Amino acid sequence: MTAIDPIAFNTVSQPGVASAPGSTSSGATTTNAAAPGTQLTSQDFLDLLSAQLEYQDPLAPTSSSQLMSQTTSLESLQELTALTSDVSALLTSSQANQATALIGKTVSGSAPDGSTVTGVVTGVGYGSSGPVLTVGSDSLPLADITKAT
Repeated sequence: MTAIDPIAFNTVSQPGVASAPGSTSSGATTTNAAAPGTQLTSQDFLDLLSAQLEYQDPLAPTSSSQLMSQTTSLESLQELTALTSDVSALLTSSQANQATALIGKTVSGSAPDGSTVTGVVTGVGYGSSGPVLTVGSDSLPLADITKAT
């Protein structure tokens, strides 16, 4: 039995049995688990695992070590996803703290038109790319600050 790759899942197949995309050797129809550019969820993984078990060759079943390995991989992926989310939140918080600490300080940075802006930070806002400092009548993203005194 061919193991189902949850990333590239498109069909359930068996070695030596030809099948058209979107169908299995048993005649059942499958669908793509995820559209291009989307991520699979743990429910998608469990659905794929169920399909693998349902269509496995009864004379050569999947070994328990393979099932344990796949389950462990899912748990590792879930933990890494949670860790990534936590690190992202920490980065956002750190950037907010950095931006807030610059209020009342003189900064220099690049304006969107390419000119250099120098002045005192009077406020902080938050845009889609992170904190944005108000310097006089200009808005400068924190990432574009080149000097702070």
